[in-house]
Amino acid sequence: MNERKAAQAKTLAGWIDATLTAIPIPDADNRVSLGAVAAAAAAFLGANASRGSALDAMAAVALAAALADLANTLGGHRCELPAALGFVRARVESLPSPRPSPPGRPARVVAR
Repeated sequence: MNERKAAQAKTLAGWIDATLTAIPIPDADNRVSLGAVAAAAAAFLGANASRGSALDAMAAVALAAALADLANTLGGHRCELPAALGFVRARVESLPSPRPSPPGRPARVVAR
C-alpha cells in the first residue's frame, strides 16, 4: 500500500513539475512573452483536457484555436505574467458557450 502511494506521489510530483516548468519565466524587467504564455496554456490544455464526449472534444478544439489566435495576434507582446494571464482569460471567456442539447439533438452554441 505504501509503495502504491509513493508511486502516486511521485507521478503527481512529476506532473506538477512539468506544469510549472512550462510557465514562462519573467525577464529582468519582469515581463513574459504573451505568445509563450498562450503556448504554455495550449500545452496544458492538450495534455490535460478531458475528451470524454463530443462536447469536450469540441471545446478543446475551440480553446486551442483561441489560444493559437492569441499567440498569432499578440504573441510578440511582452507584459507582466498577471497581465498575460489576463489576456488568456479574456480570450477564453470571449468564446461562445455551448448549451447542452436534449439527447439525440446536436449541441447548440450560444454567443455570450
